[in-house]
Amino acid sequence: MSEKKKNVVTKFIDRNSRISLPKEFLTALNWIYSDDANRPKVSEPNKVELSLEIDGDTMVLRRVKPACVFCGKDDDADLNFYRNKYICDYCLEDINNKKVLTDK
Repeated sequence: MSEKKKNVVTKFIDRNSRISLPKEFLTALNWIYSDDANRPKVSEPNKVELSLEIDGDTMVLRRVKPACVFCGKDDDADLNFYRNKYICDYCLEDINNKKVLTDK
C-alpha cells in the first residue's frame, strides 16, 4: 500500500494574522496560473474561494468549487458570475426564455 507524500512547511503568522501559502503548493493544487503548458490554467488567485475548517488543533483549507445557484451544476466552463451568484448557461437561457426576471 503506497502512502501519500506529505509536503510540510512551517509558516509564521504575521502582525496582521496572515499566513502566506507557498507558490509551489498553490501551483500543485491549480489555484494559480501556471507556466506549464500541460497544467490547466484556472482563475486569478484573488478569484479562488477557500473554505477553512478547524478540528481541534488542525486547520483544513479547501477550494470552494462554484456551482449554479439554481440547479447546482458545477462545470466552470458553463458558469456565469452575476451579482455575486453563479448561474449556469442552461438556467440563464431558461430564465431569458421565460422572461422571469425584470428590472424595475
